[in-house]
Amino acid sequence: MVVVKNDTLIQFKLEDARFILTNVLEKEILDSLVKEYQISDSLKDVRINLQDSVIKDLTLKSSIQNDVIIYTNEIILNKNKEIAILNNVIKQQKKEIRKQKVLKIIGFTAAVVLPILVLIL
Repeated sequence: MVVVKNDTLIQFKLEDARFILTNVLEKEILDSLVKEYQISDSLKDVRINLQDSVIKDLTLKSSIQNDVIIYTNEIILNKNKEIAILNNVIKQQKKEIRKQKVLKIIGFTAAVVLPILVLIL
């Protein structure tokens, strides 16, 4: 070690100097890599937050679609009940129409047969 005008000069062997220089260069490279990794890590955090947001939105959408399915099934059940009621009404109306036709035929027959019987007797 040599001091010249308040400036210190340190001498090393060539092997030691190479070793120290290699370590310093490796540290510089590693420091720059740390910065890159920090940036990459922050971008990954943003990506994870976006994916969480997408998952929440898709979960909400799925829930809404499940509600729509439930309501649609209720509508189908109500329509089936309505169709059954209408089919019963149609059956009753067919029975009433047949009854009215029979009564009409009996009425016309009686209207024709009764005067003939009165004339014969």
